[in-house]
Amino acid sequence: MTPADEWNRIVPENYKLKIIFFWRSNMFVIRNVFRCKPGQAKNVIEKFKAVQPIMQEIASHKIMVDEVAGFWTVVVEVETEDLATFQKMLHERGSDPRIQDAMSGYLDFVESGYREIFRVVS
Repeated sequence: MTPADEWNRIVPENYKLKIIFFWRSNMFVIRNVFRCKPGQAKNVIEKFKAVQPIMQEIASHKIMVDEVAGFWTVVVEVETEDLATFQKMLHERGSDPRIQDAMSGYLDFVESGYREIFRVVS
């Protein structure tokens, strides 16, 4: 009996697609969360909007602001298929003078922040 025959014997037909999808899922969602100083979220948003066209070349980006979460929270959400390639390109883009100019001083508006990385499973 071949491995494929064994697979077909053991795994019910209706589970095969789910197992293959889960196994091959390589989409990641990265959320960079910035807790801004009081009243400074709009300045952080403007900085990220200025670099969004350049950053879209790396991966799909969304800029979000709190609606009912903690006040003055800005989230930059990114989707990527490969974390290593994304990190490499992000590092390279960080050396881009256009991005450096547009983002200069953004830390003056931020109190703290953190990053969340999720693997999409469904």
